Amino acid sequence: MRVSHLLTSCWPGLAPLWWRGEWSGLLLAISFTIVVNLVVVARFIWPELLGTTLPVAIWLLVGVVWCCSTYRAIRLQREWLAAAEEANVDLFVQAQQEYLRGHWFEAETLLRRRLELDPADAETRLLLATMLRHGKRPDEAKRELRRLRRLESADGWRWEAEREEELLKQQFFDASPTSQGDSSNPTTAAA
Repeated sequence: MRVSHLLTSCWPGLAPLWWRGEWSGLLLAISFTIVVNLVVVARFIWPELLGTTLPVAIWLLVGVVWCCSTYRAIRLQREWLAAAEEANVDLFVQAQQEYLRGHWFEAETLLRRRLELDPADAETRLLLATMLRHGKRPDEAKRELRRLRRLESADGWRWEAEREEELLKQQFFDASPTSQGDSSNPTTAAA
């Protein structure tokens, strides 16, 4: 779980509000803020407002709500992340199927959607570069391979990335008429 997920779990209602846009999270966050501010004012600034025992009881209530809310937020975020990972895997499988069928646009759309969810996914970025090469878009394929090289997770895919770069060079950048052995030119036909 990322630090950002843990940080949003620390304030009641913030995790569902931030990650899911749920209105109930906003209501809980605002309510909790009002209660905490009221208790701080009643305890430290204006002690005669609520007496001496009521603020202690409210502090206990605030602590219980905070602990329960933090636990619930962490549990829910694990469920959300698991569901997102499952959807992410499904996107890759669908993209692979579209790629193998030769449906470049559909494959690219699915791969880009997956990269929005996980920009550090080396396998997806490599497949996107391969698909762009097949779609005769060498500049975009080179750009994706450059991005791939910068990823830590790309170490296991180094050989495949180098092979893809070689194929790009052969197909698009070394494709001059003299390097292809043009038989109509006597100087290249003899070589």
